[in-house]
Amino acid sequence: MAKKFRSRLLLSGIILAAALLLSFLAVQVTSSTLPGEAAFVEEAFNVENLIRLHVLANSDSPADQELKLKVRDAVLAETGHLLTGAATKAEAWEKLELNREVLQAAAQNVVNLAGKNYPVEVRLGEYHFPERTYGTLRVPAGDYQAVKVVIGEGRGRNWWCVLFPPLCLLEGAGEAHQPVVRQQKAADQGEHRQVVVEWRLKYFEGLYRDYSQKLAAFLHSVRNRAVLSAQELSS
Repeated sequence: MAKKFRSRLLLSGIILAAALLLSFLAVQVTSSTLPGEAAFVEEAFNVENLIRLHVLANSDSPADQELKLKVRDAVLAETGHLLTGAATKAEAWEKLELNREVLQAAAQNVVNLAGKNYPVEVRLGEYHFPERTYGTLRVPAGDYQAVKVVIGEGRGRNWWCVLFPPLCLLEGAGEAHQPVVRQQKAADQGEHRQVVVEWRLKYFEGLYRDYSQKLAAFLHSVRNRAVLSAQELSS
């Protein structure tokens, strides 16, 4: 019995050591740079390759906030068709510029159907946005080219997302789908940005969690056996 116990304890020690090693390797992977290798990145997009969408409600009243979301949906439906097949930011931006009036008409139609007399203005330009997170992706603060939709006075709580590549649908779907993440271009000096292999980290974390649970269950059973043995000796 003692020999069997020592064997199981040794095996558990090996499992724990392996789990800790895997966790350490995961951290090393996330902190290393992999030049020339396609990889997932934490800060996947920057001001140079994004087009944002910004929708401003007339006011903070419940009705105006609900109307804002309906206008958002109408604009996203239009841009979903317009940007189909757009491979680059420049191509997407050109399509948006050519169809600005189409977007404005779609948004205005939603407002009119809601029985409001608010004017709607769709502007295309460069605007400042705060930092934003979409699922596991972080979009830094900065000045971005954007489509700004102003409803009425535009003084209510606003809504924004990444229009191209299409991360608006990611946010609206409750992170149900992860977008394809492309490696950032190297800086002019040829230096590579730090990359994070997201799926590896999650895999290692899963292993560590699995082995930790198994070890905890084993130690719990060992403790119970020790308590029973002590009770038997004292009786």
